[in-house]
Amino acid sequence: MEFGETTEAAAVREAQEETGLSVALDGLLGAAEVPGVGEERYFIYDYGAHCVGARRSPIPGGDASEARFVPIDDLRGLDLVDGLEQWLIDHGVF
Repeated sequence: MEFGETTEAAAVREAQEETGLSVALDGLLGAAEVPGVGEERYFIYDYGAHCVGARRSPIPGGDASEARFVPIDDLRGLDLVDGLEQWLIDHGVF
């Protein structure tokens, strides 16, 4: 997040930066606190969203090495960020 930015505005901006897609948020799916180094900690907010711009296919940008849509059932076969699969299970996605 940037200084003074809401979590919602950050989610919309990050979607654009990381996928090239313009989105509108559908609501908060869940949040998690992740320990960092020393006393640092990170707060992660995951939102549902849908495309609102002309582009409908994601392209990687920023620090994303790949961006694509996959069927939910295919997620378990992907190399996901550490802890993401368990988060999806805990929040009823799987």
